[in-house]
Amino acid sequence: MKKTLTTKNLLIFMSVISFAFCIYFGLSNTYQPMWMAFFACGLFLFFANLERVLRLKVGPSGVEAETRAVVEEAKSTIKELHDLSKIMASSVLGLVKRTGRMGGYSYDDKERIKGSTLEVLQNLGVSEEEIERVVIESKWHQFVEYDFVHAILGGSSIPKGLPEQYIPEWKELRRRGLGSSPTPEELTQLLRKSRLLTPEGTELIRDYEHYIEHRKQRRPETWKNRGQWSHLQKQGK
Repeated sequence: MKKTLTTKNLLIFMSVISFAFCIYFGLSNTYQPMWMAFFACGLFLFFANLERVLRLKVGPSGVEAETRAVVEEAKSTIKELHDLSKIMASSVLGLVKRTGRMGGYSYDDKERIKGSTLEVLQNLGVSEEEIERVVIESKWHQFVEYDFVHAILGGSSIPKGLPEQYIPEWKELRRRGLGSSPTPEELTQLLRKSRLLTPEGTELIRDYEHYIEHRKQRRPETWKNRGQWSHLQKQGK
């Protein structure tokens, strides 16, 4: 009853598909189908390696050796599923954050999807350190920092009253890419020397600084309504 390589590959492929459905149901908060899909994934993997079980030899030494091999392969398979779950979660989070930069998911939707995704990882036994690494690899934090800078500097419009000599610096700060966002100190310096630093703007920069340090929003409702920040009056581009 030895399987061909093609049959084994098909069973492994079906296990990956089942695991993908497990992630999908987890994101949809339908946990019973999620666990069914996860069980199906394990079942496909079991049958994919059934020949290892059938090769058990008669005698204590033979059974022990083959059982040890099966256990080691099972551990390897679990680790692969573990790694696969982290990769898929990172991809999901990255896709969510990149989708609809001009609209798309609302703040609440993004936080809900992120929470559901990370909860699936927790259920699979992924450690808190590894989960945070998944979030970092998705560039979730970098996009939040980018959005902070964009909103604090007035969006896509040159702030009204910004002295002409500071416009090039304003543009340079806005154009920095992911991973190289301006620091809170740089934003403070530009707004202060251009006489545009207001009490509201100071608090927004503190929110930005708090997120960089703690990876959490200091004032979630304020961040949620960042499209309505009014500490800078705007003029044409």
